[in-house]
Amino acid sequence: MNYKPKKVLVVDDDPGIIKFIAKLLESWGYLAMEAKNGQEALEVLGAQNGHQDPVDLVILDVNMPVMNGFETIARMKESSNLRSIPVIFLTGQRDEEGLVKNMRIRGQSYIQKPFQAEILRSLVASLLTVYD
Repeated sequence: MNYKPKKVLVVDDDPGIIKFIAKLLESWGYLAMEAKNGQEALEVLGAQNGHQDPVDLVILDVNMPVMNGFETIARMKESSNLRSIPVIFLTGQRDEEGLVKNMRIRGQSYIQKPFQAEILRSLVASLLTVYD
């Protein structure tokens, strides 16, 4: 049996954060893909439609230009091909009540910046196990 690494799309407007998370993911055995805003993420995800190896998980920044994370996940939920992809929101926001409300409605989990790598690793592993 041929093992294929899980694909994780990292979406953030900060290239440094994208590179940092991508490097972490790859060191943990995942294949990292990148997008700098929600619109670009939807383009990457749209290009995956009908392919045998779709994206398995999205790590999605909340505050971005062009299209923010909440708009992006709302668009994902409108697509039958994208709505089941688990999402981890990545945010610098400190409004816990607002974040929790949006997680219940739209996402599976969230992590606040700055974050500890092991917490991210744990979230990624657990969501990829649950949604496998």
